[in-house]
Parts: sequence; structure tokens; C-alpha cells
Amino acid sequence: MASPTLISPPPVSAPLAQALTRLLDQRAADHPERLAYRFLSDGEESESTLDFQALRQQARSRAASLLSAGATGQPVLLIEPPGLDFVTGLFACWYAGAIAVPA
Repeated sequence: MASPTLISPPPVSAPLAQALTRLLDQRAADHPERLAYRFLSDGEESESTLDFQALRQQARSRAASLLSAGATGQPVLLIEPPGLDFVTGLFACWYAGAIAVPA
């Protein structure tokens, strides 16, 4: 019996990542305190939230660390449990021009 082939989604293209980070920048400028993401820990109860300004700030801070580590164009393993840290890490990779690899 042949081993199963794992199919992973294609990486986010640079133009799409740039469009998403520009959109976040615009939303953070226009509506900084508006809810961007809400994490529901059990599917019903709100555990934590991020507004556009906080998401942008946290993602750009993490992106600065990635940039200083030379991660641009490199795969970055995202070892985050489900939640807002994962979303922040994903945006950080996009801001830094790194390739996010969720694990």
C-alpha cells in the first residue's frame, strides 16, 4: 500500500501578503479600536480580542524581530496554539516578507 501524499496549501503570494498588510495598515489608521479578531476558546465563549491597532502593532513588532534575524524570503515555522498569537504571527511573517509555515 502506497503512503498517503500530504497536500499542503500553496504559500501566500507576495502580492497577496502585501495587500493584506496594506489593508491592516489602512484599517488600523481608519478604525484603530474596531474589533479585528475575536478568539472563541470553545466556539462560543469569547476568550480574547484584538482591535486593528493592537494587531498591527503586535505584528509589526514581531516582524521587526524576524527582519533582524534575516527571515525575509525564508520559511518561518509558526508553532502557536489556536488563538490570536497565531494571527499575529501570520501577519508578522507577511510584514517581514517571510514564508509562514503553520505547525
